[in-house]
Amino acid sequence: MQSARLKFLALTSVSLIVLGACGGGSSSSPTTPPASTTPPPSVTIVSGPITGFGSVIVNGTRYETDNAQFRIEGRTGNQSDLKVGQIVTLKATQDDDGDWEASEVSFNDMVQGPIESINLTNNRMVVLGQTVVVRASTSFDEEISPGSLEGLMVGEFVQVSGQLNGAGNIVATQIERSDDTTSFEITGHVSGLNRGVMTFRIRGQEVDYSGAELVDFTGDIANGNRVEIEGTELQNGVFSATRVEYQAKNENIDSGTQADIKGVITEFTSAQDFKIGEIAIQSDSDTVFENCQASDLALDVEVHVKGEFDENDVVQADEIECEFEANIKVESTVDAVDSTAGTLTVFGVDFTVNEDTAFQDKSMTGDQMFNLDNVMVGDFVTVKAYEAEDGSLLVRKLELEDADEEHSVTGPVDTVGADSLVILGIDILTDAETEFESAEDMMIDAMTFFDQVMVDDLVEAEGMRTEADQLAADEVEFEDED
Repeated sequence: MQSARLKFLALTSVSLIVLGACGGGSSSSPTTPPASTTPPPSVTIVSGPITGFGSVIVNGTRYETDNAQFRIEGRTGNQSDLKVGQIVTLKATQDDDGDWEASEVSFNDMVQGPIESINLTNNRMVVLGQTVVVRASTSFDEEISPGSLEGLMVGEFVQVSGQLNGAGNIVATQIERSDDTTSFEITGHVSGLNRGVMTFRIRGQEVDYSGAELVDFTGDIANGNRVEIEGTELQNGVFSATRVEYQAKNENIDSGTQADIKGVITEFTSAQDFKIGEIAIQSDSDTVFENCQASDLALDVEVHVKGEFDENDVVQADEIECEFEANIKVESTVDAVDSTAGTLTVFGVDFTVNEDTAFQDKSMTGDQMFNLDNVMVGDFVTVKAYEAEDGSLLVRKLELEDADEEHSVTGPVDTVGADSLVILGIDILTDAETEFESAEDMMIDAMTFFDQVMVDDLVEAEGMRTEADQLAADEVEFEDED
């Protein structure tokens, strides 16, 4: 009998786990029962960011994990090691009742090491030569305050989960501080290989592999190989690797294996032919599009693809859904909540959660199982949302925070007054003490701001909530639409 073996399917920041089929047979004997004619359950490969727990929720589906094997950074782990926003890969099956069960769950970060630089204007930082792009939906660990790049400093060690975009930068889905200041990790593709001095580059970082253990290579290291590198030190800016592991592309996957993949389009030929990381995707006239049309697909667009692998290890897409980034943010107290209807009102603004909403408890309680059922009137929350086609505000992420006197509103401007604004129906009042900033984070005066601001401009206002739908602003600034 040919034994089952674990295969790895590289997808952006992680390797998709695929279990090969167990084939062959044994000679018959009177004591051997006949083989079952019931086909095994169809296997689905799932990859995407965690949006909640209670087992584990990925790509809008809850997966039971009671019997799952967890691999965290290549080592045995458990569910408590995981956090909202981290990109994981699951091997799962669905039973006759429609419930899903994961047999394997794996997580690998994209980079771990010291922060070299931070650019608040462009929401980027550099870690081990890797440019990390931060978005509104990026999850920050509760120990990082505020939950943004402003809560970090150059020199701090961080661990970043994310996916590569078309430019080869890491689009961060989750960032946390790392207590281990001696471990360095990078995942990416080899370039600039010099076998003579045993060095290569992973994007902006030079790597010396002369003292490294090479794992899972069938030949020499080559340019284009996707690898995961571990090391313990930087010497004159060079990463001294102790371990280099080859990350295999998707191959030898049984035709018909289901795929449920969420990620950024990294290579784009057409809507009928593109890639998410290493995964080739093809669509046709039967593919159903949600939240967009085929013409909306392009490089760096985030999509959720469902389909199945064909005999060439290409995913034939049955469904493609476009994902929208949050450009609306409200930080304030909850006025009303209806967990049955999936709605809540914050600062007088109505929001709706759905299967794609991520939930994170960043309060003192730190409940991993936090969801809308745990939200109460008076709780202080951060809501990150976008406007759907029907005009409703869909929550991309809901964070429970400790109570704060500082409230904020970010969104498109509804109306402009002489010294006031309306954003999301909330009156934003300013006075002589209010500070104003340009989109480039430069201080400007009130006259300049109100001369420039227009309806539909994206603006953030911070201050005190003085009425149910009124904010006395301490700071008002333009926000970059990107």
